[in-house]
Amino acid sequence: MLLSEDPATLINHTINNFNINPDKLAISRISESLSTLQQARDLRMRDAETSLKKLHRQLSTLTSQHAELTSSHSPSDHASKIATLDTRKFRTAKAASDAEMEAERLAQQAADLAARLQS
Repeated sequence: MLLSEDPATLINHTINNFNINPDKLAISRISESLSTLQQARDLRMRDAETSLKKLHRQLSTLTSQHAELTSSHSPSDHASKIATLDTRKFRTAKAASDAEMEAERLAQQAADLAARLQS
């Protein structure tokens, strides 16, 4: 019976009865979702590129500052300054120690004089 009908009619009935609208809607929703995801991805990429450019500028600035500081730094000057500061530190400590000993001596002398006045 099926073979008795015209093949073009059978194909036409098959196409007309084949419901593809839900599939078209699903493909449309998937396409919209993909578009939204692509836009979000592009936005994140732009943000990441902006952050990367900012970090690159900071790196360049810090690199140039570091290069300038290292070129102006002289190890011999640094060692000389440290030696000078150490000398001053020890002189100051010695002067403080001498002043403390002198203060104790004067306090003892004052106590002796006060005791003599009492006698």
